[in-house]
Amino acid sequence: MFHPRRSCSALHHRKYQSLTVHNLCSITPLTALCHPHHPLFLKFLARYPRNWYLVFYIRMDRGGYFCMYPNLGGPFQSIHEADDAIERYLDELRHKAMCKDQVKLSVVDRMILNCKFYLDGTPKRGPNSPTKDEKIYMVQAVLHQYNEDNNLFGNHAHELEALVGKQWICENHRWYFHFNFTIKEKEGNDKSSTSNLFFAEVSHMQGEKDWEVNCCCMIKRDENGHCYGCRNNGSPGMKHPNNTGAYTGGHLDGYLPFGCVDDNSDDEYDEERLRAMFEGMDDPNFRDRIRRLAPKCSAKRIVGEPTA
Repeated sequence: MFHPRRSCSALHHRKYQSLTVHNLCSITPLTALCHPHHPLFLKFLARYPRNWYLVFYIRMDRGGYFCMYPNLGGPFQSIHEADDAIERYLDELRHKAMCKDQVKLSVVDRMILNCKFYLDGTPKRGPNSPTKDEKIYMVQAVLHQYNEDNNLFGNHAHELEALVGKQWICENHRWYFHFNFTIKEKEGNDKSSTSNLFFAEVSHMQGEKDWEVNCCCMIKRDENGHCYGCRNNGSPGMKHPNNTGAYTGGHLDGYLPFGCVDDNSDDEYDEERLRAMFEGMDDPNFRDRIRRLAPKCSAKRIVGEPTA
């Protein structure tokens, strides 16, 4: 019988459980979280700051400290400290991108600017938009947890070499990510190392943002476990353990419920479209006209004024 959390092997996989960690952190003292089998160890927190393209992952180590991916310092003694580090980092990026001329822009021009660029000035679309490689930080967190679970420290710890493949899957209202990545494994006290292939699966229910690690294991390059999710959604070359019970997603013959978005649309066309959408909003009489046209509607909500 298929078991959704069956191990790849006794050494290469740990059973992970689900928990609403935000509520847990608010009522449980840090000293109670330090046991390595506490459920908070079994789930990675994810932070998706609004109007940013960056994603931050937070993992609790066996000492009860919180590690950040990408590295923003730490380890941190609390999730609050980790969140403060994220805020300081984003503030620094925002201040570096601030332009004195922005205060001279019209309301419409500022709205267009906010639609086209992130808060640090990075384009949201087009060839100069940020590459979607934040999942490498999730893989780093998974690998560090794997090292801890298997007591691999110092020269014995595996180091991430490259993320060679990833695919996301949706089944039964649950999101999955399958990863293939290579690690550098040092050979004794020698400076030489070998490259080995790993498979990992993480998941969360739709509507959640924090990730469970279902499987992380070393596999041989000729292993070829079947996965509908990777095959049907454009990643037929992904490698999976021969033991298909080791991973949960990919066993249903389905497809992702949405298509791809074109990130390379014409920049001038986008600006024309946005300018037409926001036309007239910089007119001082715009709010009065809205109130006259829709007296029963909240003009504040229509034009984005702050509510009382």
